[in-house]
Amino acid sequence: MFDSEDDVPAPTGNGAPPRDAPFEQIVELARLVLDVPFAEIRLNERSRDWLRATSGITLPGGISGDRFCTLTLAGSDPLVVRDSKLDPRFRGPPAHVGPPGGRAGLGVPLHRADGRPLGVICAYDIHPRSFSGQEVEIMQNLAAIVLKELELLELADSDGLTGAMSRRAWMAAATRQLAVARQKGSPLALVMLDIDHFKQVNDTHGHGTGDLVLRELVRRCRARLRPGDLFGRIGGEEFAVLLPGRDAEAARRCAERLRGGIAETAFEDPARGLRLSVTASLGVCLVPDHAALAEGLAAADEALYRAKRDGRNQCCLSRAEAPPLPRGAAVSLGEERHLPGS
Repeated sequence: MFDSEDDVPAPTGNGAPPRDAPFEQIVELARLVLDVPFAEIRLNERSRDWLRATSGITLPGGISGDRFCTLTLAGSDPLVVRDSKLDPRFRGPPAHVGPPGGRAGLGVPLHRADGRPLGVICAYDIHPRSFSGQEVEIMQNLAAIVLKELELLELADSDGLTGAMSRRAWMAAATRQLAVARQKGSPLALVMLDIDHFKQVNDTHGHGTGDLVLRELVRRCRARLRPGDLFGRIGGEEFAVLLPGRDAEAARRCAERLRGGIAETAFEDPARGLRLSVTASLGVCLVPDHAALAEGLAAADEALYRAKRDGRNQCCLSRAEAPPLPRGAAVSLGEERHLPGS
């Protein structure tokens, strides 16, 4: 969870959500109403930890209240610490809550409707103090507003049918990740995936079955990706995957796992008693340090086009990468270049 300041990625990197006005306003309101020098909203999901918003003291390198945040998130009720130096849970360094020198804290956990922990909203004071029942209730109300804002953002950032990232959200997160990769000098791979002959599925079995195939495909692909990989629905039956930290060979292996996960097990529509064999073509490329995201998409599109042309149900590397591959590699947006009956 909130184990180390060093684990907190930059707020606009690797797909982490940017700090934005609604959340900054909420923590500013918490800070003013509770009359404390510092407040924060901190999220922890998919094994990643990031600050969503802060108000008050500027802290170098992040927040030092990991223990306080972890204790808050682990519970279902608000956490109140009146004086960290007298609280046995904070014995040993650091003996403070929130920012360095923090002595008192009020935290409310943020949980999804199904109970999964999502993050915390916390307020800290540098002096020992208690928090009244009314102040606790105010923070609970602010927590409810945070959850509603996050729900609205998720609806905007997710594809309504499949739950994959929407095209807009994926492009924004991929652009941020590209900047992070350049800064760190780390590789970044891109995979484009297109379902083979998907129009025939819709025409033969109806759009209800087609929708089921799309949802199940997304589920299978997500199960084969790392938490930090970005998976989005780019078009009707087209998907994009951004793979931070993977070179061409690692990306090819990942693409092949995705292809196999789709092709090796039939898709079932229990309501209609159907078992469908579905395949996909994929294109893979590395995004060069100097290239824009659009260039990477174009290279992956070209590889996907070749995978379609050469028989489908395979992956192809872009021409800039390693030698030609056997069946199983290639990815791209391919908006205008798909072969008839793709």
